[in-house]
Amino acid sequence: MLTAGLVFGAFGGVAGALIGLLDLREPELLAARIKSPGLWVSLAIQAALAGMVVAAYQMSGFKLNPVLCLNVGAATPAILRGFIRQVPPVPPGRIG
Repeated sequence: MLTAGLVFGAFGGVAGALIGLLDLREPELLAARIKSPGLWVSLAIQAALAGMVVAAYQMSGFKLNPVLCLNVGAATPAILRGFIRQVPPVPPGRIG
């Protein structure tokens, strides 16, 4: 089930970006965006991060069905922002 969870999570992670592409009303903008290597790199990174978050949930003992894997994948940006906000700032100076 871990592999299926990764696939569904990865798709959930890129679904928002793909829907955003559909919002481009002008065909020239859509064509230019689809040809952009940056789009494909960012989608690959989003898919990998979403898959890793789903895998982390599943390895922690959470039972995720495919719909929950999609939801967790789609929520990955918000989950990661929450983790980043929790990291306390380190003042400059010597460590130790």
